[in-house]
Amino acid sequence: MIFHVHNWFNLIDLKEIERVLVKGYKFVFTLHDQRIFTGGCHYSHECTKFASSCESCPLLPSIIDCIPSKKLNASREIFQKYKNQIEIIAPSQWIKTLASSSSALKNNAITFIPNWHGSFEPEIQRADTVNYFQEKTIFLGVASINKNSNIKGKDIVVSLESLISKNSANIKIIYLADFKTKEQQTHSFWRRIDYLLVPSKSDNSPNVIHEAKILGVPVIATAVGGIGELLNSEYDHLVDFSFNTPNLIWNIVKNLNKPLSKEVMNKIKLDYNLYVREVLIQHREIYMKLSQQKI
Repeated sequence: MIFHVHNWFNLIDLKEIERVLVKGYKFVFTLHDQRIFTGGCHYSHECTKFASSCESCPLLPSIIDCIPSKKLNASREIFQKYKNQIEIIAPSQWIKTLASSSSALKNNAITFIPNWHGSFEPEIQRADTVNYFQEKTIFLGVASINKNSNIKGKDIVVSLESLISKNSANIKIIYLADFKTKEQQTHSFWRRIDYLLVPSKSDNSPNVIHEAKILGVPVIATAVGGIGELLNSEYDHLVDFSFNTPNLIWNIVKNLNKPLSKEVMNKIKLDYNLYVREVLIQHREIYMKLSQQKI
């Protein structure tokens, strides 16, 4: 039997996983962030201590700064001891590079396979009403679950909203979090927006960008983590992350036009389909390889 683990933190820990590994079961881990190969950080930012030992963590007071090192060591021991029972999937080349350089996973098999969103509703209709085409307002959508998340760029959005208001621009930012009570309302968010805004300060391969691509929605996003791998300069906008990011985004959005042509929307969908076309085949190959692997 093979267990495929995605976002598992706070639901199960490595000790429990090891108890299953001891019984001969096998695991596939998809790296949605860095936590599995650091001393506990979801994103290490500029810190590279995970490549060695995570000793003397600079984020913790000295009395407890040894904890990350202990966690990293425990992770390294498990992934080395049971490496013939484990496969690692990296949804971005960015996180694959980091994982390959980590002390915990450097000797494990790591395969780049984009995230799969086959269950995301493909029938959401966009830009198909007279009102949409006649309305001049540009709607930017922020799709993070927590619209107050600092790591997802709350302060960047606030600054951008200030610039929009100051210049009396015909642009409005709306949040998926405000459409969350019913599934149909979530669909309303995607039908409404012209561009997806992803002002993350750290990220891997955000699901919301995949969802936007499936629906033919262009993206404006910060150039952090693996985000740039998902964007196409023909219709998307990649923005440098710095203190000046709100102004950089403003310089883009103030010149946007609507509606997007059907041709552009269809090209976004086609390009995305090409990007993920072999995802299921690659997953099957991983499972077959692991099932045949001798312990």
